[in-house]
Amino acid sequence: MFKVHHFEESFKQLREVSGLSSTEDIINTFVKNEDECFSIFNYIQAVNLECDKTIELATKVRQDVDTCRQEQMEAERARSATMNVYRESLHEVQESPRLYCFIYAYVMFE
Repeated sequence: MFKVHHFEESFKQLREVSGLSSTEDIINTFVKNEDECFSIFNYIQAVNLECDKTIELATKVRQDVDTCRQEQMEAERARSATMNVYRESLHEVQESPRLYCFIYAYVMFE
């Protein structure tokens, strides 16, 4: 008897709070709210999944940028080494006429 009385009291409070009088209206409202909550839950799950994918993509892009940066630094070092070899060769070529003039003068005036 106590349980029945408790349920009747709870149902009375539910009608007062919801503003609905019929059991069918209360059930339909709760089902509608449950469907809406489930829909929102699914949307949040989809957004979370999209966020996870975006974070993974950002991590991959950062790794690719780091790899590219390292490759560029290695290419710049190789270019710099090649330029140094060419500068040395240019310096030798520029010094050759002076050396030949010196040798020529030495041979001619000896």
